[in-house]
Amino acid sequence: MIGNLWSALGRQGWESKLPGLAIGARETSLAHSGPTNPLTAAEAARLVKERIDIPLRGNNDHTRNSGRSLPLTADHIVLWTWRQTFGGQTWRLADAATRDHPGGRPNAMLDALRARHSRTQLSVTYNPHEPETSIPDDIRIISASASTIYVVGVLLGRLR
Repeated sequence: MIGNLWSALGRQGWESKLPGLAIGARETSLAHSGPTNPLTAAEAARLVKERIDIPLRGNNDHTRNSGRSLPLTADHIVLWTWRQTFGGQTWRLADAATRDHPGGRPNAMLDALRARHSRTQLSVTYNPHEPETSIPDDIRIISASASTIYVVGVLLGRLR
């Protein structure tokens, strides 16, 4: 279904009408609320393929040269969110931190993100006012899955 949406966008011809236009996507369905992610490894792998790999499919050398790319693809995908309170619930990509896993415990989703062949073209929004344990621990773990961190809320006050 996601591939069909990207194909429909491609038929609009935005890339040829507006040269230099970068198309990005914001993905909100990979984060979970609560302390642990209930997904199995197979479910997480399927979601990463549908929500990240398919939209990015045409923007790497292998798929461009294979002729299997979509008519329009995302240049970059921003994942929401590393850890953030929204609607009275805490949403996160990793499971809640423990003493043995500062910054967040690995789970099926984090494993699926790390298993991708490339961190490029993938970023994570990060609110430094709500670290899992500490900003350095969080950034160290995020950097294993993403090439860019979008910091939000830095003008709202001092960092911890």
